[in-house]
Amino acid sequence: MRSKMLKRIFAVLISASMSLSVISSVSMSASAESTVAISWSISTEDVEDVLPHTVNIAFNEAMEKYQDGQLVPLAYYGSQVVSGYNYLLICRHIADDGTVSLKRVCIYDPNYSTQRNRGKAKFSSVEDFDIEDYAHDYKCRLPDQPVPGSAEVPSGLYECELPEEAAAVYDEIFSELVGSCCEPLAYLGSMQTSDGTDYALLCCDYAVTYMPDRYIDVVIIHKDIDGGAYVKSSCSILGTRIKYPESLHNKSYLETGSTVTLGSKVVIKAQGSGGAGDYEYKVMYKRSNSNYWHTKQEYSKNDTITITPACAADYDVYVYVKDSTGKEVLSGLYFSVYKKLSNTTTISSTTINKGERVSLRCSADGGAGSYRYAVYYKRKNSSKWYTAQSYSENGRVRIKPCAASDYYICVRAIDANGEVSKKYFSVSVK
Repeated sequence: MRSKMLKRIFAVLISASMSLSVISSVSMSASAESTVAISWSISTEDVEDVLPHTVNIAFNEAMEKYQDGQLVPLAYYGSQVVSGYNYLLICRHIADDGTVSLKRVCIYDPNYSTQRNRGKAKFSSVEDFDIEDYAHDYKCRLPDQPVPGSAEVPSGLYECELPEEAAAVYDEIFSELVGSCCEPLAYLGSMQTSDGTDYALLCCDYAVTYMPDRYIDVVIIHKDIDGGAYVKSSCSILGTRIKYPESLHNKSYLETGSTVTLGSKVVIKAQGSGGAGDYEYKVMYKRSNSNYWHTKQEYSKNDTITITPACAADYDVYVYVKDSTGKEVLSGLYFSVYKKLSNTTTISSTTINKGERVSLRCSADGGAGSYRYAVYYKRKNSSKWYTAQSYSENGRVRIKPCAASDYYICVRAIDANGEVSKKYFSVSVK
């Protein structure tokens, strides 16, 4: 993430090139946007009546002694009971050189009521509020609580009007939302991307239930150049909700499947997700009926591991995934190695008299077992094959040739994996 120093340098360079005059909250154009920071454009649309009466009084009192440019409240989103009240606001800041940015503001109001009898309100903090910090769906792990103690989302927040383009995207995404609400409190700005436009909104998010928990989120919605719209990120700035990084998961698998023939290679694809990323992988394997484990690979970034089993047997594989924090997750895999399928069918005789039958004892070895057999025959000088038996588990087949001639017999054996082994016999009928 870019440092605050770098952001300030960019802001100074951009503001110097813009040479903007100070813009008042009354005179700002409804469609103008001023570029700050990296590539976000901060909204400069006029806003009205975004503060409750008591908060508006406190804001105006605090502004009387504020000398670092101008603050325009965009949204009131939080309160806190102290020895008085803290009010939490998002404001547009207009510097003396015309540079426009966003600020997160806390107003301390020493009065418990509107009687104004305990001194005037003041700004206890005015901090930079960079949309880019909220553009990555919690990856920067920002705190939910912007001030010490317990802050609450007040009732009666003012929903804002969105610019036409942002409103269309918002409606497309949230118009059919069921069971929860996402009310826009402020339009913060937009950014052009390589595949469309991002719009940043400050929203109040809550479930449609009795006395629901309410959260204040920076929601960035996206409209791509193909017309699609979706929520790009949503980060909480007030409330008890924290979205922690996804737990580390091991998603390793056998690329060659769970059954192979002897002599074939077994390819293991090691794969992780979640956690802190930057994964490394370790692989061990053994015959299922053995207690001795072979280490095929110590921890390495190599994610494709190949094993060539030495014999036909069942095998167990352990794949470990480790992220950059050292956390490990184990996944157990299993595969079977079979000898290559062999057709071992036998025939009773290769020379018989007309009217006699020839008997076949169908059998097979190796492969994945569960054998089935199909038997076909034809005269040697013919191209047409006749079916004596379609695929069946029956291994005893008898054929009675109809004429004195030479015949070919074909026996097909198929295993559970669909592998086929053929065997041919030549029979002479006298």
